[in-house]
Amino acid sequence: MMRNAEISKCRIIIADDDAVNGHLIEEVLRAEGHLTRLVSDGEAAVHMVRSWSPHLVLLDINMPKLSGLEALAKIRGLNAGDYVGVLLVTANTELEQVVAGLDAGADDYIAKPFRMEELKARVRASLRTKGLHDALRRSNKRLEEQANTDDLTLLYNMRFAGRRLQDEVEKAKLHRLPISCLMLDMDHFKTINDQTDHLFGSQVLREVGQLILAQLRTTDVAARYGGDEFFVLMPGTRIKDAVEIAEKIRKRIEAHVVKAGEHSVRVTASFGVAGTESGDVAGGLSAKELIRSADTSLYSAKSKGRNCTETFGIV
Repeated sequence: MMRNAEISKCRIIIADDDAVNGHLIEEVLRAEGHLTRLVSDGEAAVHMVRSWSPHLVLLDINMPKLSGLEALAKIRGLNAGDYVGVLLVTANTELEQVVAGLDAGADDYIAKPFRMEELKARVRASLRTKGLHDALRRSNKRLEEQANTDDLTLLYNMRFAGRRLQDEVEKAKLHRLPISCLMLDMDHFKTINDQTDHLFGSQVLREVGQLILAQLRTTDVAARYGGDEFFVLMPGTRIKDAVEIAEKIRKRIEAHVVKAGEHSVRVTASFGVAGTESGDVAGGLSAKELIRSADTSLYSAKSKGRNCTETFGIV
């Protein structure tokens, strides 16, 4: 929610085809400490919302090019980040339009003629409403991130990675793109836990997670698969390139020393890579098939002595 100091330093668009009235409102709001932009029609108001990211828009209902209600509909249709407050400005005789505007997403309205103290109060109220919308959006975003994140490593969890895998497989088939994934499992992790403690084991997993992330692109998805296993999805990546990435990660892990308290340990991991070599993806490719193939490759790496990378090409 906006604090009083924040309410006095906001970006406000005034959309009014009456220049005298618009300048009067602008003068009052600037005296309150706000930054203002004055436009004379709804079309200009929508353009200004896109380019200036205001906190609040004062929309006169009757304007040329786009009416206030038409501009309101376009503003609410924008895929903006933070919420944009809208305060309708209207004549007393336009009750039906006021109701339509409030139903369409306006936060409040003020009727002409109005006293400037009332205008200032309604602007403050609209800005507080905007602050509540933003706080709710941030809270929902945090909850979504928590639901998609592994608490220990702060990588994605497999609930999220599984959904992305399904989506990326469908995209690969539709656009004939390569796709690859890898699974890795820490070697002798139980022994590390037995010889140190579970807190140190948790530290190992956290540091390995960061080593994995450091080798990936922003389009890749790294997740904790469970226990001491990790999963990486690499959209648009040929299997031979995925193997190179797996080897980079493997060597970084092999060279890394995990230190915590009295414990200092070198760790290694085994890798299984699966994917396609070209965009000619078989129509029967599925997310389950990719994971199963990566798991088969991982088992092969374990069988061959660990700390190595094995592959399973699907196409």
